[in-house]
Amino acid sequence: MRDRIFVFTAVLLALLACAACAEDKPAALVRTTGTAQIDGKIAAGEYSLTVDLANAKLALLWTEDTLAIGVTAETKGWVAVGIGSRRMDKAIIFIGYATGDQGQLKIQKGAGHSHGDVDLKAMTSYAIAEKGKGTTMEVALKASSFIASDQTGLDLIVAFGGSDSFSGFHRYRTSLSVSLQR
Repeated sequence: MRDRIFVFTAVLLALLACAACAEDKPAALVRTTGTAQIDGKIAAGEYSLTVDLANAKLALLWTEDTLAIGVTAETKGWVAVGIGSRRMDKAIIFIGYATGDQGQLKIQKGAGHSHGDVDLKAMTSYAIAEKGKGTTMEVALKASSFIASDQTGLDLIVAFGGSDSFSGFHRYRTSLSVSLQR
């Protein structure tokens, strides 16, 4: 019996180690010439990189001029994506939710475990929509404001909550890095 428990524990630890290694390997975002429709919907093939998360999906498209980001989550509340950090601290955070046909958006900068409003001129367009059990937010940004010419990776955070509020606590959050390929 002890041998079975030992073997089970060893196999479980090995699987967890492999899963942790897989999560640390960054996905690759390749600069392209495509375009994304910023319409509150993430269509198949619209973005060059999509990352499936727990009850959410992150979509990215990077061109010479634009960084388009879409996030969709299984919530009727807010969704958010932060750029520039794997933590809320120092990330530029886009938080949005839909009320009827109107999208509500705030752009904030993380400070510790909090965030506050910031005036950002780098956003060119956005759209937020709620359909069925999900909320989708898309933002188009000036790529040069977030990606330097010698930058090799992009740190991101993704979160969502259960209410239409800019101050509601998140039900889900994660962080990731994507490698940048020119």
